[in-house]
Amino acid sequence: MKPIPLLGMATHLTKLAPEAAEQEIRLMCDAGITAIRTGFLWDTLEPEPGRFRFDRLDELVDRLNAAGLEILGTIARTPVWAGGGQSDGRFRFHPPRKPEDFARFAARLAGRYRGRVGAWEIWNEPNSNNFWYPQADAGAYMALLHAAYRAIKAAAPEVPVLHGGIACCREHRINFGFMEQLFERGLSDCCDIINLHPYSGPNVPETEFDATFDRFAEMMRRHRCAKPVWLTELGTPVHSRFVPTETEQAFHLARHWLTAMKRPEIERLYWYDFRDDGDDPANFEYNFGIIAADFRLKPAYHACREMNRQLAGAEYRGESAIPGGGRLIRFERPDDTLFLLWSDARQTRLLRGIGFTLTETTMTGLPCPLFRKQDTIDLTIGPEPVQLLLAKADADRFQQALLHSTALIGI
Repeated sequence: MKPIPLLGMATHLTKLAPEAAEQEIRLMCDAGITAIRTGFLWDTLEPEPGRFRFDRLDELVDRLNAAGLEILGTIARTPVWAGGGQSDGRFRFHPPRKPEDFARFAARLAGRYRGRVGAWEIWNEPNSNNFWYPQADAGAYMALLHAAYRAIKAAAPEVPVLHGGIACCREHRINFGFMEQLFERGLSDCCDIINLHPYSGPNVPETEFDATFDRFAEMMRRHRCAKPVWLTELGTPVHSRFVPTETEQAFHLARHWLTAMKRPEIERLYWYDFRDDGDDPANFEYNFGIIAADFRLKPAYHACREMNRQLAGAEYRGESAIPGGGRLIRFERPDDTLFLLWSDARQTRLLRGIGFTLTETTMTGLPCPLFRKQDTIDLTIGPEPVQLLLAKADADRFQQALLHSTALIGI
């Protein structure tokens, strides 16, 4: 049975004051989060050749280790001295003039934090002009990746290395064109994990998800790549261009995770991001967090915490289509069965032969009293996933009753 993919959080912990970082760490632990992604920023850590500033980073890594949070470190951003001397404000995103300089720095990080950082990611979204300035270049990026991979493996051979997460494009959740260029240039030989950022924009998470990953799985087979896949960024901001309410953001988080469950290649996903980057509602980049900039907990935080609680120790047992449109995902726990259900169009279904006990809650753990009459129940589902908990002995009967249910038109 496929393990449940791990849900981690993308963070900006290395940019924060220690007090703010500590508050975020505490809240992540309270939500049951066990893995984070954060930047190990070359321009900050080696501002001049050979002069390193590791003191605060050492303290942060120690604190994350003590909290039981596995670290994915993204090595990125170029100091002025290594990038050709650009000082135009975007110098951090110019690729380094010499890949060997970057590789030496990556090896120093890998050696210093061996046994303390769980995996390394080489750059962020190198297919984006925003991060590989002024023009994305697959060949130049692969030169950097080859050098960094060899250097890290020499310093810490057991630590997995990811290529930089590949940004989606306007047409697809995966930039197939750029990935093809990377595979043609030997990607499989210089990374241990394939890394994607498959944002879905304002669309619900399931939109073209299966078709997209079927196509990507075929690309991997064609290039004889059998490596696991991590989604180190995906998320939905609360914004008029995306989802207008925090409740909708919460069900996007839940459905992203649930939709990834059945893909055999996906091992983990990291929600972008944990805390809002600012408090301007008009700037969508500021509003991806599951907590607000002032640390207020959003519904997505409560959904993350509840799902971590419910799925701890559970086994994923598959997905079924619900009549009328909708999805049912089944999990077996040691003592009972858990179903999660949702439908884009709100509907109520009449289930017969339900003479047993089941409990319904929202994805944030609030009770939802079921309307029952003798051995029938009215079950209402909509875009927000609901959880149904029942005894294992009754699970098959419930699933069959739902799959053979009829739509309830009137009360």
